[in-house]
Amino acid sequence: MFVSGIQEKYDEKLLENRMVVESSVIGTIYKDFLLLNDYDLKVEDFKTTEGRFLFSMANKLNESNISTLTEFDLMNNFTKEQQNKFNELGGFELINSMQNNLSIDNATKYIDDLYKENAILQLVDGGFDLFKEVNFNGKNVIPFYKFKKYDSQQVKDFYDDYVNQIRTLDLNKGIEEEMLSISDDFIDSCLSGEELGTLFNVAGEDVNGNEIYAFPKISNETGGFLHGSLSMLAGYSSVGKSTLIIPIVMALIHRGEKVCIISNEQKINPFQMNFLMWILTNKLKYYHVTKKKMRVGAGALNDEDIRMIKEAQKIFNEEYKDKIYFVSIPSTNMKLAKTKFREYCLRKGCGVFIYDTFKIDFNSGDKDNFWMSLIRDSRELFELAKKYDAIGFATIQCANNTLGQLFLDSSVLSNSKQVKEILENLYIVRDLYAEEMDKTSRYYCKPYINKDKGNGVWEREEVKLDEKKSYKVLFLDKVRSGKNSTAGNYAIILEFYGDTGAIRELCYCMPKRAKLGM
Repeated sequence: MFVSGIQEKYDEKLLENRMVVESSVIGTIYKDFLLLNDYDLKVEDFKTTEGRFLFSMANKLNESNISTLTEFDLMNNFTKEQQNKFNELGGFELINSMQNNLSIDNATKYIDDLYKENAILQLVDGGFDLFKEVNFNGKNVIPFYKFKKYDSQQVKDFYDDYVNQIRTLDLNKGIEEEMLSISDDFIDSCLSGEELGTLFNVAGEDVNGNEIYAFPKISNETGGFLHGSLSMLAGYSSVGKSTLIIPIVMALIHRGEKVCIISNEQKINPFQMNFLMWILTNKLKYYHVTKKKMRVGAGALNDEDIRMIKEAQKIFNEEYKDKIYFVSIPSTNMKLAKTKFREYCLRKGCGVFIYDTFKIDFNSGDKDNFWMSLIRDSRELFELAKKYDAIGFATIQCANNTLGQLFLDSSVLSNSKQVKEILENLYIVRDLYAEEMDKTSRYYCKPYINKDKGNGVWEREEVKLDEKKSYKVLFLDKVRSGKNSTAGNYAIILEFYGDTGAIRELCYCMPKRAKLGM
């Protein structure tokens, strides 16, 4: 039982745990089919004929909202042939025997064991001899027996680490050596825009055929994002960093990119909400649905609201569904994040990865090691972007003790300011304070736009801010081209609508180099 279909293909040693592993997972699932909603199991995860058949039955019953199997369910949901096969395998007696001594609380362990056994078979399929002694970290080991103490992730990490030990000749592929001259190829690449990064100024068209602007000023000031580089957005807690990510993602998709987002801070629901609100406000130009109404539910929405929500859902699923991938990880685990980024880069063709967020733990007992870890993790993300020629983007928290500082630079990252060295661009965002909108205040930020007066003459024109509205101030602390905020004495004001998540560039400003209240 639970070896048919594979016993001829593999050494019996490889299959000695197969019956226990598959029957444990199947038995637990038949205790409660709702487990199928909690774990992303697929029929391909079961290698035996029996396992695939019983899993397919459970999956069908779960899709019919049936939580446990009864004689009635068997008769009403399956053909006579399927019922006969079920009974030939042992029927309800088999299911009961599999469920003995199993606990739903251990479902994660049973499923991980299944994944581990699958990883072992996959290595064998790839030609990896698990019974051949190898030298690993200075010790001779036989992988198959070492794997017995491992979980599925450790099996995968063992293989990755073993391959990384293979010595290769460093061909210095990143080095370019030639006699310096300005070639025609270089001029052609400049004229064709190849030296420009991927711009995030425009994010497509709305229902009326008009361009949707993302961040044209910021994009043009920085020259876009270069493949093989890492950029960061720094901001204080709850300033809206995750919301700012959405227009950037949509603009990059408009430029033909695929994006993988990994978050250690939020689950998928807040991102789904933000993307849905972006479609409603930017694509459909519909502003009557708010995040609050969405959370309250149908009782707060009228028929037109619901119709537009459904239309936004349709647009997203048709135009963006296979271009955005989201992964939620439980903690700041850079090793896991890198593994997932590699996976989505190689398997899904993602040329952009976004990491949300680098968290600064100000209560950490070992602050020195904490800062070093943060700097090391950022360097690893940078190396990942270089290796896979990807656009890397991450968010990071500002140090709380710098709150009230009006002109922001990398010093707001505290001891992690060394991160700046490896970044292509560093953006820093904060809320605009009421004092900065008051012309009589010494903190007045002098908001302005550059207006074309004709004949190549540009003049600054003052912008009046609405004290009832919410604004953010974004600083370009490090840019690949052009003047950064410090050199140019400027920042960019963003108009922010928290109820819908809508955000747009409004104007420039000149924040004071001071701290509020001092």
